[in-house]
Amino acid sequence: MRLRVGSVILTLALLIAGVVGGPGIGVVDAAMRADVQGLLDQGISLFKQGKLDEARSAFEKAMLLDPSSEEALEWVEQVGYHELVKALQAENDALSSVVGQILRLTYIETRNRSSDSSAIESALNEYFSSDDILGNYRLLHTSVSQHGMYLVPGCVERLAGDQEERVAAIRMLTKIKHDAVVPLTRALHHPTSEVVQGVIHALKIINDPGAVPSLKWVAQTHGDSVVRDRAQDAIRSIDPQSRQDGNAYDLLLAQAKRFYMNSSYMNLTYHDPVLWQLEEGMLTYTNVHPWSLNELRAEQLIEDARGLDPQGEVGNVLFTCNSVAQYTEYMSTRLVFERTGAEESQMAELLAEELQMKKVQARIFRMPDSLLYSALDQSLVDRRPEVAQEIIFALRDSLVEGERASAVSPVLLRAQDYDHRGVRFAASECVAYMNPSAGFDGATTAIENLSDGLVEAGARVALTIFPDEDDALRVRGLLNTSNVVAFNELDGFRGLHRAINFPPEDVILISDKVAGEMPTAEIISRLRKDPRTSDIPVVVVSDDASVAAAESVYGEMEKVVVVQRSIDGARLRDDILSPFFQDDTSERAQSIRVASRAADALYFLASRDSVFDMSLAENALVSVLENRVDSVRIPACHAIGCLGTGRAENALVGICSEGQNGSASVDLYRAALHALGDVVKNRTALSATVKEALMQAGESSEPQIIKAAARAWGKSGRIQPAVLLSE
Repeated sequence: MRLRVGSVILTLALLIAGVVGGPGIGVVDAAMRADVQGLLDQGISLFKQGKLDEARSAFEKAMLLDPSSEEALEWVEQVGYHELVKALQAENDALSSVVGQILRLTYIETRNRSSDSSAIESALNEYFSSDDILGNYRLLHTSVSQHGMYLVPGCVERLAGDQEERVAAIRMLTKIKHDAVVPLTRALHHPTSEVVQGVIHALKIINDPGAVPSLKWVAQTHGDSVVRDRAQDAIRSIDPQSRQDGNAYDLLLAQAKRFYMNSSYMNLTYHDPVLWQLEEGMLTYTNVHPWSLNELRAEQLIEDARGLDPQGEVGNVLFTCNSVAQYTEYMSTRLVFERTGAEESQMAELLAEELQMKKVQARIFRMPDSLLYSALDQSLVDRRPEVAQEIIFALRDSLVEGERASAVSPVLLRAQDYDHRGVRFAASECVAYMNPSAGFDGATTAIENLSDGLVEAGARVALTIFPDEDDALRVRGLLNTSNVVAFNELDGFRGLHRAINFPPEDVILISDKVAGEMPTAEIISRLRKDPRTSDIPVVVVSDDASVAAAESVYGEMEKVVVVQRSIDGARLRDDILSPFFQDDTSERAQSIRVASRAADALYFLASRDSVFDMSLAENALVSVLENRVDSVRIPACHAIGCLGTGRAENALVGICSEGQNGSASVDLYRAALHALGDVVKNRTALSATVKEALMQAGESSEPQIIKAAARAWGKSGRIQPAVLLSE
């Protein structure tokens, strides 16, 4: 019986080890260094004699002399496995259950990583000091399963220790595998050559292509020729064809771009959002928000690349785009938290980062225009609309007030025709404040975009994601009956990107027919997981015959409603959309902010000589006078006054009526009176409604209103005696 149990235990041990045959006895690489070959020969001889301790010591020395030697590490592992087998065979049957536990730990990987520093330090101390072969092997797998990448700093620290510690550290790092790659690439910056060699060795065994750019950086920059050779050897081993001849600058930026563009790159689902850094020779990490993780990791790689070529345009452009992305991600998240009433602790965390984010914004605003234009061009190509908008704001901020531009950059003109409304509006707003001189051929587009932005003040906004354009047009018609302006995306992935990066849409409608790379269920799932879109209402539009199936999938999700494609506009408005908007705070709505800026820009142009045909904006300006938000109506009044738009007369009289009964603010009432005076300037006759509005204003108890009424009378060419007396 003892023999059978020993055989089972031996089989289990070999399964754990993953050893089929081990390195060939007596076989040594012909190209190996003589001293390394001598140690391997010595170790193999001792191993054959059963002198495992002495053999292990020889193999460890060989591995540390040549960390690139796969055979040396295999022999270190092989000795350890044979020691484990001997320990198991010397014990009783109960040990088979222990082996079974180790086997499970080897093949079952938990996604709950504990970062408890005291538990980690205790596990590492026990692992690096234990002489119990079986217990140490079990502890290795238990620790890796429980703590994963959080073990890396302790392992890196011990790479500077003695021979036994360094070998044990490399062994643990290679068991952590791909989770260790990101922190290990940061550890390549360590000032101690021995530590860097150990890190390179671990990365070589892990064999993850994500390590190649940083290894290439080491191969080109490290001051120790041995380290450079080890890094180049690791690159050849990991990626023998596609990257070994690449330039470190290009490889680092390509990897940074993948972080910047793809939130899943080298960020497995069980990773906590932590940023790894090396400070005074110590590998540490900082907990960060999930929405900021990729930009922060990209920044590290970009800085490595810029260190190689500080003047390189590609690196500086990506640095600019990535910096802008950091700021916009922060601001969009904060905006949504404010709008949805986030928990006090969440807001406190965001507010604590405000100073740092303002520094990032200041960095952007200090960049030269030439770099900003290049970054804008890149952001349009990359389809990062939120980045493009913030870059345009920075360009607008650099304008000298009153100075007319002699030319407009082609990239800004392209932005005016971009397929994202926010980018189009921001570009046209910037063009308006540039007020270019004669010869500018984008004036009409600018006015149209500003007018569209202005009209949003009176309407809610919807993002629709419909792969069929006819379907999208029909839904847009339904939304018009609800005073909702719709913007459609044909592709599910682009629709998700647009929703997250331009989040304050009031509602999102998704076709249940979205499929391919980003189907409907996945879009909704991601929207709900992201704090910027977790609270936005979602309507799934389904074929009549499929409604029951759609409701079973989406019906239990919060703020998700399934409707039939045949639904009529009135029911969509009254039964579906209206309940979503009962608690709306329109003053905070994105549409109001956009409309306010549009009104300001149109007023700016209306008050100056320009090449813009302002008559194209008159309908939009008049239409928003009925909106109840002063930040839109007041500049619209000013613009109408400058243009002398006669058809605004009734709307201005209406505002005066609001002012008279107290439902309009003094500032709005005064702006309407000023505009009314300009509209009726030099009229031969005033309508009864205008006369009544001016006479009532002259009887106001507010001095500013009385003065504005007197001005309007004067503009009309008629002096009203009662007004003069009240003055």
